[in-house]
Amino acid sequence: MNKIILLSILSASMLLTGYAEKSPTQKVAGLTFIPKDKITTIKEIAYNDSRFIDSCVFIPLETSDSVLISEIVQIESYNDRYYIYDRHRETTKLRVFDSKGKFLFDIGKQGNGAKEYRAMNAFFLNGKENKVGIFDPMRLAVHEYDLNGKFLQTIRHGQESFVSISKTICVNDYIYCFFHVSSWNDIIYFKLSPKDYSIIDKWMPYPVKIEGQQMGATLLKHPFSIIGNELHHVSLYSDTLYSYQDGKDRPYLLIETGKPNIPSDYFKGKPFEHKPNDAFIEIWRDERYSPGFTELFETDRYIMVVFRLNNDFYIIDKDKKKTFHILTAEEFYLDFMKSSLICGNKLIKVLDQEQISYYQNNIKNGNKDYPKQIRELMSNYNVEEDNPILIIYYMKQSTK
Repeated sequence: MNKIILLSILSASMLLTGYAEKSPTQKVAGLTFIPKDKITTIKEIAYNDSRFIDSCVFIPLETSDSVLISEIVQIESYNDRYYIYDRHRETTKLRVFDSKGKFLFDIGKQGNGAKEYRAMNAFFLNGKENKVGIFDPMRLAVHEYDLNGKFLQTIRHGQESFVSISKTICVNDYIYCFFHVSSWNDIIYFKLSPKDYSIIDKWMPYPVKIEGQQMGATLLKHPFSIIGNELHHVSLYSDTLYSYQDGKDRPYLLIETGKPNIPSDYFKGKPFEHKPNDAFIEIWRDERYSPGFTELFETDRYIMVVFRLNNDFYIIDKDKKKTFHILTAEEFYLDFMKSSLICGNKLIKVLDQEQISYYQNNIKNGNKDYPKQIRELMSNYNVEEDNPILIIYYMKQSTK
C-alpha cells in the first residue's frame, strides 16, 4: 500500500516561492510529502472510470431562439441549478438552468440603467444570503440580485484591480477570488468582504509581472477548492499545494513528480521576463523542470491536480492513502480534469459544439466504437443550432 509520509527536510525558500533549491536545510511542520516511488502509474483511464467515478450524467442545455449560448465563461451550481455566464461578442448574460438543463431565467440585464450591469467579468453565489453578485468592471461595482433574479442593490467598490478578477467563490462569510495577471494586478489570490467588497487580504504574487501596456494573461482556470474552513490552492510553477485559513497561508502537500521546479532566477534576463503568456509556454516546453500545477479539484475523498497544457495528472485518494499518476484519459474531450467547476463531490464540465462535432465525425466514419450513451447523445445533437452539453461526474465519496 502506498503511504503518504511527512516530509522531513525541505527548503523554506522553495515552499514560499514555489522554486526548487539544491540544498534543503530546514524542516517544515505540517507538510505532507508524496515521494515518486510511492505513486502508482496508470497508463490510461476511461472518462467514467469506476475506480474514481460513481456515475456520469450528460445534460443538454435547452435551446431556443431566446436562449442561444455563445461562450460559457463561468459556471456555478447551487440547489440543483446551474448559473452560467454566457459571453457573446458584444453582450453578456447570466443564465440559469435547472438540473435537467431546462432554461429558467436570466439574472439582471446588460445596459446603462440603474439596475443593470454594463459589463461582467465574474460572478459569485452566496447561498447563505440567497444572492448572486455580478462584478462589473466598467462601473467598478458589484450588482446584487437574489437567486431568482430580483435586483437588490449596487455596491461601488472603486477598485481598478478588480477588472482582473477571473473567478470568485463565496464561503465561510468571505469572498475568495483569483485574479489574472495584468497591468493593474500582479497578485493571484484575494479575500474580500461580502458587505462592501473591500480587500481583506491578498497573497502570492505572480512570478512574471507585466510591464507596459500588454494584454492581461489568464494562466489559471480553477486553482483552488474549499475544504471545510480552508482554501486549498496551487502555487504557479510549483508542485506544492497550499492551505489558507484565518489569514495564514502554509504549504500542506508536495507531490514529487520526478523533476525539480524552476530555479528562482529562471526568468531573469530572458525574452519572456515580463511576458506571462510566453513564460507559461516556455516552462511547459522546458523538459528539465516540472511545470507544477495550475488546476486543483478537491472533494472529501480526492485531491486532483494538473498543469492545464498537459495530458497527465495526479489523483490522491485520501481514504486509501494512495496516489495515482494518470498518463492520459481515454477520451481527450471527456477528460474530467478539464472540468470547469467542482461542487461538493461533483465535477462539472462543458462539452461545446466543436468538441461534439469531433465525436459525431468519428462515429459517422466508424473510427471508434463509442459507448451507447455517447452514440445516442451525439446522434440527437444539432451542432449548428443546439446549446452546449454539461457533463456531471459524480466522484466516489469518502467512507470515513
